Amino acid sequence: MALQQVSCKSICLYPHHDKDNYTEEKEVGHSQNYGLLTDLPKDLLGHILSRTSVDNVIRSSSVCRDWELYISSKSFMELWRQSCRFQGPPWLFALSTYNCRDCCSAYNPVMNKWYSIPPLFLPQSLRIPVAAIGGFLLVKGSSTVSQHLAVCNPISKQWRNLPPLHKPRSSSLISVIERRFHSDGNNGNCSGFQIIVAGGRSQDANGYEPSIEMYDSLADSWNVVGEVPCEYAVRLALWTPNDTVYCNGTIYCLTSARPYSIIAFNSVTGVWSEVMVPRGPHLLCSFLVQRRDKLTLVGGVGSPRDCKCLKVWELDEDGWLEIESMPGEFFNSFLGGKTDFDYKFAGNGDFLYFFKDSQSQMLVCELSSQNHKTSWRWIPGCSSVGSQFSKCSIRGMFIQPRLDVSDFC
Repeated sequence: MALQQVSCKSICLYPHHDKDNYTEEKEVGHSQNYGLLTDLPKDLLGHILSRTSVDNVIRSSSVCRDWELYISSKSFMELWRQSCRFQGPPWLFALSTYNCRDCCSAYNPVMNKWYSIPPLFLPQSLRIPVAAIGGFLLVKGSSTVSQHLAVCNPISKQWRNLPPLHKPRSSSLISVIERRFHSDGNNGNCSGFQIIVAGGRSQDANGYEPSIEMYDSLADSWNVVGEVPCEYAVRLALWTPNDTVYCNGTIYCLTSARPYSIIAFNSVTGVWSEVMVPRGPHLLCSFLVQRRDKLTLVGGVGSPRDCKCLKVWELDEDGWLEIESMPGEFFNSFLGGKTDFDYKFAGNGDFLYFFKDSQSQMLVCELSSQNHKTSWRWIPGCSSVGSQFSKCSIRGMFIQPRLDVSDFC
């Protein structure tokens, strides 16, 4: 089943700090800068553009009518698909937790710029972001009675509904498993994915739905693959986690009830278990992420009313190992010494992003690797993160920007 498509020309990829000052004169000058490039043979133009960033390609489509038609052609899209290995790291999407149609911005780490990319092409009912799937975003409907899921490409403005679940439910655990393959030593490309929906509230308001359903993108269908044990089904329904992490065949979720606990589901054996959080002081406002095939926990440490520091742990065979702590000067600037220590977090590889709804900057931690020491720095924030998002909760997700028009992968 093909994705529904809307022309991607209308996407707003002007950086927020340039958008207000953008004029027709700048647009004319922008086009004139291309000069003789407009006379390039199409095959040479295609090879050049296919090796540039997504935002440059979309901007290039406004140079002239011929470029617009060529960039939207099947031949260029196929060339783009073949050259995906040249594309850069995923973008950080900052989305409103409750209505991504109204507030959605993306940070390009290579260009160090924010872009406004509201998915207004989605139906109004599909507005809650769930998870990133390679170059796609999984969203769900706002209904509290049953779960309506869909997948979209926020760059090319494609979207499609997923088939309905066999067992209608709400407030369930939702997790994504990406199939990946590696070539030429570069990042893996997605070759299909699975979606796990476990537990939740049944359509009977007083009941719980124990079944586990798995969606396979290659088969485009759901299958019931097991049941959630009663002791976990109730906890998943009452304290439904917003984020899940898939690591080495196991799905992990951090329950929202305090004290925190981690529920684990082995997708291979079907076994449910519980993982204890690090021992010590009270754990506050915590998040899970997968880094280098290890489960990583980020959280505040202190008393229920006083956060003393933010730490990073990794889970290994011997338990939790602290690998990093936010330096005091950054901690004081980030939380401001306030008792309100609520913050948001998103991680991708060695990069950890910390941000709050009420401020414009983000704090980035690049964890140590073989050739680099751990570093901390501030990056510019998106104007929508500082203003439009000030009264709503934000979620951060990493999506690989892609232009090609295709089914899921």
